[in-house]
Amino acid sequence: MIIEGNGYESNYEEQMLRENEVNNLLSFYTIKINQQIQFWYDISGKRSLRDCVEQEGITEEMLEQFFRYMKMAYDKINQYLIQQEHIYLSPDAIYLNKKTSQWFIFLCYCPLQSQSVQMGLQQVIEYFLTMMNPQNENLTKTCYELYETSLHEEMCYQTYLDIFQDKETNLLSQEAINSQTKACDTIQPSQTDWKDNKKQQEVRSINKNFVDYLLDWVQKKGREWRQKIEQMIKSLFPEKVATNDFVFDPSNSIFKPTVLMKEEQEQYSGKLEYIGNQEESDYFIKKEIFCIGSMEEGNDAVLHSQAVSRHHARIIRQNGVYYIEDKNSTNGTYVNGSLLAYHETKQLYGLDEIRFGDVCYRIH
Repeated sequence: MIIEGNGYESNYEEQMLRENEVNNLLSFYTIKINQQIQFWYDISGKRSLRDCVEQEGITEEMLEQFFRYMKMAYDKINQYLIQQEHIYLSPDAIYLNKKTSQWFIFLCYCPLQSQSVQMGLQQVIEYFLTMMNPQNENLTKTCYELYETSLHEEMCYQTYLDIFQDKETNLLSQEAINSQTKACDTIQPSQTDWKDNKKQQEVRSINKNFVDYLLDWVQKKGREWRQKIEQMIKSLFPEKVATNDFVFDPSNSIFKPTVLMKEEQEQYSGKLEYIGNQEESDYFIKKEIFCIGSMEEGNDAVLHSQAVSRHHARIIRQNGVYYIEDKNSTNGTYVNGSLLAYHETKQLYGLDEIRFGDVCYRIH
C-alpha cells in the first residue's frame, strides 16, 4: 500500500518508529521523489477491513471484536506517545490478520492524512452502515447506536464497548424474565384451561378414528380394484402377461408426498478452467464476489500451490461483467501475461488467461 503527499518533513515520531517496532502499526518506509513523499507499507499476509467485510459480512459479534481489538491497539500505541491524529482510520487503511477466533489489528501511521480519531471512526462506522443487512433489526439498531456515539466529542473506545455490554445485560435480564414466566406457566392450570384441554383431546380422538376408518376403506377398495384389474388383464392377454408381476397397493402410496426426482441445477455464468499439470480443480463462479487463495477460510477457490497467497485475488461480477482484482499477493496476479497492481481491477473477457502465482486458469 502506498500513500503519497507533499509538504512533509520528517519528525521525531517517524524516526522513533523506524527504531522501534510497534506491534499494532504497519511497518513502513518513505521515499522522496522530487517534492513528493511516499509512504510504503508492508501489508503482506494481511487483509484490509473493507476486504474482510465484503467477504464475510457484518455481525454484532464482529463489531464487538473490532472495537475491542481497536481499543487494545490504541492502548499499545499510546505507550509510544504518538499523536492520535497521525493514525489514518479508513476501511482501506485498517488491516487485520485473523487467526481462528483471535484478531490482530494493524493501523496505519500516516502524518500526511491528519484526522481526529472521532472523524476517522465516523467514516468507518458510516461504511458499516452501508454494508449491514437492514433486515437484521438488532444489527441495524447497534450500528446506529455506534454512529450516534461517534458524534459526541467526548468519546473513547470503552464507550463503544459499553453498548455491547448493555445489550448483553439486557439479554440476560430478558432470559431471566422468560424463565420466570415459564415457571409460572407450569403451575396447575385453572378449571377453564382444563376444560379446553379436554375438548382438544376429544377432537384429536375423533380425527384419529376418522383417519383410521378412511385408511381401512382405501385398503379394502384397493384389494377389490386389484382383483378387477387382474381379471381384465387375464381376459385380454391370457398368455403374455404374468399377473404375479403386477402389484397395486394403494395403502403404500396414499397420502405420501410427491418426490422431486431431480434437483434443479445451480445456476452459474462463469467458469475458471485449470490449465496445467498440477493437482488443481475447475471452479464455477457462482457469487458476486468470488475469492481465490490457498487458505480454505474465506476463499471460494482454494489453490494448493505454495506460490499462491492465502488471500490472493478476487473476481467481481457487476452487471454481468467480470473484473479481477489482486489482493496484495506475494507472487502477483497476471491477466494474459500483464501483472496487476495492488487493488487494480481489470475487466475479464472469455478465454482470458489468468495466472495466480504459478497456477494458470482460463475463464469462460
